[in-house]
Parts: sequence; C-alpha cells; structure tokens
Amino acid sequence: MKKLKLFIIMPLVVLLLSADNGQPTVESIAKGNTEFSIDLYNELRSKEGNIFFSPFSISTALAMTYAGAAAQTESQMAKVLHFAPNTPQFHSAYKAYLDQIKSNYGEGIKLNIANKLWGQKDFVFSDSYMKLTKENYDAAAENLDFIANPEKSLLTINKWIETETKEKIKDLLIPGAITPDTKLILTNAIYFKGEWENVFDRNMTRDKEFNMDDKSKIKVPFMNQTTQVGYVDKGLFTAVQFLYKGNRQSMIIILPKEASGLEKTEKELTAENFNKLKAEFKWDKVSLSIPKFKTTFNLSLKDKLSEMGMPAAFNETADFSLMAEKPLQISNVIHKAVVEINEEGTEAAAATTVGMVYITSANQEKVLSFVADHPFLFLIVDHSTGNILFMGRIMDPSK
Repeated sequence: MKKLKLFIIMPLVVLLLSADNGQPTVESIAKGNTEFSIDLYNELRSKEGNIFFSPFSISTALAMTYAGAAAQTESQMAKVLHFAPNTPQFHSAYKAYLDQIKSNYGEGIKLNIANKLWGQKDFVFSDSYMKLTKENYDAAAENLDFIANPEKSLLTINKWIETETKEKIKDLLIPGAITPDTKLILTNAIYFKGEWENVFDRNMTRDKEFNMDDKSKIKVPFMNQTTQVGYVDKGLFTAVQFLYKGNRQSMIIILPKEASGLEKTEKELTAENFNKLKAEFKWDKVSLSIPKFKTTFNLSLKDKLSEMGMPAAFNETADFSLMAEKPLQISNVIHKAVVEINEEGTEAAAATTVGMVYITSANQEKVLSFVADHPFLFLIVDHSTGNILFMGRIMDPSK
C-alpha cells in the first residue's frame, strides 16, 4: 500500500493528566507537563553539550496528533505524554490551558503561540478531527499541493514558522522533507520574550572564567548585580528564581555546588523534587553572577519517544483512524529551540515537526552569593499554571 507522509511542526509544550474525578483540568495538564518535561530531559541528558527544548511545544503538537489516535496508539501516547483519555473533554481542557497561558502575559512580556494545519489539497480528513483542532487549538487549515509543488509548499510552511517565531526559527523543514506522499503537516510555533523584573546593568558585565565539565576554562561575559531573588540551598546544589516583569513568569537556575556535580544533580531531578523545590524558594538578597549565553538545539525524537513507551505510533500498527480513513503513522518528530539570555531578559523560540507516513530591609540582610561559573540547569516557568515552557542546561555558554 502506498505510504502517506504527514508532518507536524511546533515550538511549545504542554501535558495533561486526569484530575482526581477523572476529568482533565488546567491543573492536571500542568502537572502532566512537568512530568513529561522531566521524563524527556532525563532521556536527553546523556547527550553531550548544551540542551534546550520546549516541552510545551512538543506536547502541543502531539496533542493535536493525539486527537486522531485510537486503540493502542492512544493508550501509549497518553502514558508517555501524561495525557488524559482522548475525549472532547481532554481537548476542551487543553484549550482552557492554552487560553490561560496566553492571557498570563502583560507589560514587558511578549508571547506568541500559533498552530496551523497544512493539508494535501485532494486528501480527505475527518470533518470532526478538523473541527476539533480548529475549536480547541485555533489551528486553521490551509490546502497546499505537496505533489506538484513540494518545494513551494516547504517554503510556505517555513515562512509561516519564521514569522510566528519572530525570525528565530528558520528553515525548519529542509529540502526533501516534503514528498508527494506527504498528506498533512501540523505546525505549532512558540515565541517568548521577557524582561527581567530587575535588569542587569550592562556596565557591570565583566569577562570571567567559566569552568567546563572537562576541567578546562573559558572566558565569557558574566552579568552581575546584587538584588532580591528566590533562593534555596539544597546541599547538593543551590537554586535561584529570577522574576520577569509582571511577576507572572520566572527563570529558575539550578547550580551544583561542585563544578563537576551536574550529573549528580540531574539524577535528583524528578517531577516530585522539582515541585518541592518551587515551594522552597525564599526571598533573599543575593549577589548574582550569571553568564550571558545564546544556544540553539536540534533534536530528533522518534527513537526517544519510542523508548519512552509509544512505539505503536511509529510503526505499521499505528491507529490514527480518528484523523483520516486511510492509515497514518508517525515517521519522525523533529524539534528545534533557540534561547538568548542577556542583561535585559530572555528571548526564546521553538519549533517541532512530526512527520507521519501512511501505512525585607536590604541594608541589614546577609548577602548570599550565586556565581554560575560552571555547568547548570535552567527552566522558564509560567506561574499561573506551573507549566514549564522551556528547559535545558548550559555546559558551554560560548556556544
């Protein structure tokens, strides 16, 4: 039987779980997102170098795919992604979750979340599936001709992604990614730009040594200031919480006590421990020294997601019968994310493709010190939901 390809592009991640009454809620979605985020990070941490991704992007794109799943494919995806059963209530709760994320941004914060479906002009998809994705994910559909004009279609989709991510994610689909067998491409894009509540003075930025994991040293620009931040000392590591303007989002940096202690700290990173950590931050005056950095991360997720427990979606047993009558399976999941941290704040964007084939008084306070001069973890968190928008680690701030 002829194979049909489908791609899904996205740059944000959100996960869902059932509430105690069995119905999905915004709170259970955020809880699921945290669990998926940590699960996926633990699958990726064996990679060398910097890591940065948007679990929210990955989850959102796969949530739209999940809307078409049934049988074993549905159950495996639900377990790995921490989704509630594939019901209209699940997707309605996801919509409420997306709406809350989008509304939780004010002055000093820019956020763009966009979804869109691109279909082969003569291929028939389920009306109920298209209606569900439009109503719950605001994913408008546009027909393209993947058979006669694959490269033109590729340029159209890449331009859309580039526009929605403020030109941060370019050329996500490479030549040859779209073939005459391609029938559907689902796209999700996320762009975040946040100003620090307390900006760093550029005149205080100095070159300092950063201790690499291999015990070598490099010189990079460090931002410096003494200010009030969330702070906690866990023995194995210390952590700080920087607020963005409006106090609705923050960045959390987790710094091992030892320069070579990142691996031990990563092993302690569970969803339960992270939720406990968020509750333990105390407002303190801290002398901060944080490296400026900009990093880009590309990732193929097919093997990882299969290993995590959803292989059926990637093989001939896949059941996406709620999406279309003809059988489809996921061929790959590609993710790309970019982040830049400087004196003013943070700018981050992400995109993912999912390919499918047929078949107090400051003067009296003790000043603590937090010098991130060796590898560390960092996360960007939305306060209203507890959702992890982005997460990663910095092994080399010069890359």
